[in-house]
Amino acid sequence: MPGGSGRIEGWLQVFALTIIIAAQIISFWAFKYFPTTDGPSHVANAQIIRNYYLPAGHVYRDYYQLQKKPMTNVMGHALLALLSMVSPPLIAEKIFLTLYAVLGPLSAWYAFTALQRRAGFLAIVATPFFFGYLFHMGFYNFSLSCIPFFFTLGYWLRHRENLTLSRAVVLTALSLIIYFCHIFALAMLCVIIAIMSCWLFLVEVITKRISRKIDWQSTRAGFTSRALVSLYALLPAILLTLTFTQGRSFDGAPADWKKPNILLDLLLSKSLVAYRLPELWCAWALSLLIGFVAIYIVLQKIRKRSVLAFDGLLLVPIALTCLCLTFNDFRHGVLFVPSRLMLFITFSVLIWIAAQPLPTVLRVSLWMGAATASLTLTAIRFPAYQRFDQQIAQYVAAAESIEPGSTLLPIVYSPMGLPPLPDKAEPGIRPFYLPSAYIAAVKLIIDLRNYEAAEAFFPVHFRDEINPFNYLATGHGFDKVPQVFDIDAYVKKTGKPVDYILTWGDPDGLDEAAVQKVTSQLNSGYIQISGSGPAHLWRRKSYPSLSTLAPRPQ
Repeated sequence: MPGGSGRIEGWLQVFALTIIIAAQIISFWAFKYFPTTDGPSHVANAQIIRNYYLPAGHVYRDYYQLQKKPMTNVMGHALLALLSMVSPPLIAEKIFLTLYAVLGPLSAWYAFTALQRRAGFLAIVATPFFFGYLFHMGFYNFSLSCIPFFFTLGYWLRHRENLTLSRAVVLTALSLIIYFCHIFALAMLCVIIAIMSCWLFLVEVITKRISRKIDWQSTRAGFTSRALVSLYALLPAILLTLTFTQGRSFDGAPADWKKPNILLDLLLSKSLVAYRLPELWCAWALSLLIGFVAIYIVLQKIRKRSVLAFDGLLLVPIALTCLCLTFNDFRHGVLFVPSRLMLFITFSVLIWIAAQPLPTVLRVSLWMGAATASLTLTAIRFPAYQRFDQQIAQYVAAAESIEPGSTLLPIVYSPMGLPPLPDKAEPGIRPFYLPSAYIAAVKLIIDLRNYEAAEAFFPVHFRDEINPFNYLATGHGFDKVPQVFDIDAYVKKTGKPVDYILTWGDPDGLDEAAVQKVTSQLNSGYIQISGSGPAHLWRRKSYPSLSTLAPRPQ
């Protein structure tokens, strides 16, 4: 490629990536609430962490305890807590998302250019996958882990042949950052490094045997740097992972999980689809483009009978696909293991493509097509962002009368919003699964549906003796629609009241007996104090007139 045209293409790539990132950031800041399933819970629990040891935090200390061991799944909460020290919780979330939108593509660029300088254009192709289904599910820790994953992989690829002590220390630090984000990305990093270390060793041995110039000392030194030193560097994070997972149950809740068609979902890139079915057309087009490039590369290799040293990277998506087919069951499905694997299968295919020489026409078509798909996806989602923002604002406004220091039980009849999107995707994002967490984030209250506090892999945990998931809504009652709970039983067993109930949605079409149980508990112990349309706030009849947030003597 002539130098001038190469520089022009490079600047065009930078411009395209900037526009894509800017469009995504605009979608974060254009509305007050960014609609995800779990995102509000991360924001609320970050506030609990931030205020836990402050004087007013006695409200939190009565109900929650913080995990004190070095655990995974905490980096997102920590960053949100730090950002909320200088900005309100909702602004802190937007700053967090903005940093993610910038650092995600940059980390991918760093990893791709470690294989080939011209491969930076693949950051454009990877960018829409940073903002796909799992991101809109609100899996902030998992999404965040993709950034140190790419930076760490890029660092290893650059220094794999000469991992000195100082470089090994850097690799250790980076792997620990991944651990504190999410152990899944750490596992993917270990898989790639293990496969590539073994593959490069085999390629080196076979090549030298063919040329009859085997230098076992240099071969052993290369393997030691790539594999053994890497293993020692990753060992602290691996040991922390083993310690964390030991004795913990990860069965998840019985959500309305449907067994996906793994191969079909991979071919269609359904990991890109968040809200609406039209997103599937963009996902399919991008998947077709990536697949065409991958098939072209394979056919060229077959025709030329050539294998590059980094062709071993193709073993990674093959291995991950096998794992995806193996773990495609209910137990792993409710933990989104297949969805996470499908995302990293796509990433690993792009990493393999990054090591391949591509004709100019194919390269330009790939990054321009990806840029078009990414911008189109953002545009398609914009009406959904606007619609859900308005509804969440209405929901939060209904809770204005809630007193600080009180407890709130949210009841959601319509988790997909009102009315549901006519062209909604399956399984689709549920913006009204936990919007009450936005209320808890700005008011010093206890959200009794704080699902993170009922799980073993988050930093905030309900105290066992008053855990509402054990005594208020047993048998995964909070995950049903309508929710199944027993307020009288909870009060008797824990001595803790349920001060407010906030209902949302339309119960028409739901199980009449279940709705009747909710209605009877509302009518017997609560009075409606505010609300209009689909949102209504109820307060218990025996609620005291003064706030329970009086500071305790120090």
